[in-house]
Amino acid sequence: MKKNVLMRTNLLVCFIILVGFVITAFISYHSNRGAFEKDVEKVSTLTAEGITHQIDTIFTKPVNISLTMANDSLLKEFLAEEEEHLEDEAFIQTMRNYLETYRNKYGYDSVFLTVWIVY
Repeated sequence: MKKNVLMRTNLLVCFIILVGFVITAFISYHSNRGAFEKDVEKVSTLTAEGITHQIDTIFTKPVNISLTMANDSLLKEFLAEEEEHLEDEAFIQTMRNYLETYRNKYGYDSVFLTVWIVY
C-alpha cells in the first residue's frame, strides 16, 4: 500500500512537471513568435535598404560624371564647332583625348559622348 501511494505521488509530481513544461513551452512559443516576426521584418527592411544603397552607390559616380560632362561649357563650345571640323583630324584627336582622359581618370572600360541636336 505504501508503495502504491508513493507510486501515485511520483506519477502526480511527474504529471504536474510535464504539464508545467508544456504550458511554459506553449506560452514561450507564442510570446517569442511576435518578436521573431518583428525581427524578420526589420532584417528584411535593412536588407532592402542595403541593396538600395549599393545600387545608388554603383550609379552615383557615372551619373555625376555624365552631368559634369553635360554642363561642361568648354565641351559645349567644342561640340558647337563640330560640323565645321568633321574632316579635321586634329579636332577628332582632341575629342578622343578628352574622352580618353575621362576613361583613364575614372577607370572605365569605355567612355562615349552622345550629342543631341534639336532643330
